[in-house]
Amino acid sequence: MLKVKQLNPQISIVIPVYKVENYLEECLNSVINQTFKDWVAICVDDGSPDNCGKILDIYADKDSRIKVIHQSNRGISEARNAAFKYIDTPYIMFLDSDDVLHKQAMKLAYDKINETGADIVWFDITEFNDGEVIEQITISNNNKIKTYNNPFKFYVAKDKVFTTHKTRMPGVIWNKLYKTEFVKKTPFASGISIGEDMLFTIEIVAKVNKLAHLQENLYFYRQRPGSIMHSLESEKLKENMRKEINYYKKIKNELIEQNSSNKIKIFDKYLTNRVFFKKIFRPFLRGRKNSQSKEYIDDLIKSGMFDFKKMKFKFKLALFLYQRNYTKLSKFISRI
Repeated sequence: MLKVKQLNPQISIVIPVYKVENYLEECLNSVINQTFKDWVAICVDDGSPDNCGKILDIYADKDSRIKVIHQSNRGISEARNAAFKYIDTPYIMFLDSDDVLHKQAMKLAYDKINETGADIVWFDITEFNDGEVIEQITISNNNKIKTYNNPFKFYVAKDKVFTTHKTRMPGVIWNKLYKTEFVKKTPFASGISIGEDMLFTIEIVAKVNKLAHLQENLYFYRQRPGSIMHSLESEKLKENMRKEINYYKKIKNELIEQNSSNKIKIFDKYLTNRVFFKKIFRPFLRGRKNSQSKEYIDDLIKSGMFDFKKMKFKFKLALFLYQRNYTKLSKFISRI
């Protein structure tokens, strides 16, 4: 049961927890040690079979700002969604339970979101391997900030989406501070274990008015073999992609309801070039073990969901050749 005894928190930080007992204390300590103190952490024990639940309860007993929800295992999206009804702060962050925040992450993000009037502020990421010691990077006094007043166009245009390139906002959700009003209107896609970040991000960016980029490395992302990204089997990955496609349909329908022809045009370009060609069609041509079947590819082509007129020329050519059974040539073109 969640005990709510709050002061006046400005930021809710949502932490889904599952089978990370070796990393959880380091994660929680990075929150407790923030220079910004006006936060509440909502930790969701998603039926973790190890000692995560006990660790969370110990920390909650020591610090009243840490709240714990215990539930049966429902997956990472439902774990995050479970926290939403307890959020009553102007801003929200997400933190994965095997990662670590820089001690100034909250303060700098909070200052910049207020200074710029942005709906989302994102900051940069430092990757580290499991077992490495994290060095707290020194932050300069002149924090560089860039703002974008046409978020959806910026985010989707030119097909450079969900990358770690410094000038682009990654699709991950955990290196950002959001205005809560947008997040609570955008629940995570149920049943999707990989790619839920991307779906959430593109849906929320379609709703906001202004983005800001804080050019400081404030999030430490742990690379480890046992993470969800590294552990799903081929068939589960395929099923995950099928659910992703259905969710993209939902997002497109929402854009249609907004009657925003410009956003629909941009989204169609993204959907066709990035989702269909790069995430589905090209991996299939290259014979990757977790790629989709030919029957599934053909069904997607016929579905009417993708506007192939908006594909890049080489993508159109590769698809043209594939449809005429020149599969090897299509594969060669897709590599160029």
